[in-house]
Amino acid sequence: MKRKYIIRLHSIFWAVSFAVIGLQSIRAIGNEALNSILLDNLIYFASMALVFYIYYTFITKKYLEKRKIVFLIIPGFLFIWILTIPITYIYIKIMLSPIFADYYFSFLETNFLFAVSGSLMKIWLIWYEDAIRQREAEKQKITGKLELLKAQINPEFLFGELSNIRAMIETEPDRAIHSIENLSEKMSEMLYGNMKERK
Repeated sequence: MKRKYIIRLHSIFWAVSFAVIGLQSIRAIGNEALNSILLDNLIYFASMALVFYIYYTFITKKYLEKRKIVFLIIPGFLFIWILTIPITYIYIKIMLSPIFADYYFSFLETNFLFAVSGSLMKIWLIWYEDAIRQREAEKQKITGKLELLKAQINPEFLFGELSNIRAMIETEPDRAIHSIENLSEKMSEMLYGNMKERK
């Protein structure tokens, strides 16, 4: 997929995410200071982006094999669990909140969702690029078979056969009819034989 489409995909994802989280902050307006709400959202967004892009860059094709997917899920969950500790600690220090457990599980849930989102987006892009490559390979294969078909229907061979048939029409009409039928069979074999191979 072209880089500009990947950038658009990411932009749409983050615009929707920011809109959803921003809508949740509306209820806090009036109860809390605006600076506090903005700082709260900024830390949340930084946490989400960090986890999302760690997973997005970490996922490669080799981890999508059946044997290796377990090694991706278990350490991945442990990584999120551990990474959420410093994020929650920083959040509590900045926001001057004393309750670690409440914020920890809130961040853990959010980080887990964004780790899964980053993973799924990368998996989808890998699948899409593989599908495009496969389609291109099939297209090249069909093009190669068509070129082979064109090469088999040699114009010199066809011209020679038709000239012979033309010469036989006046002197040996029965043999000319037999030659036309023979040429028709050869052409059918060339054409339909290749079509069957293509299927």
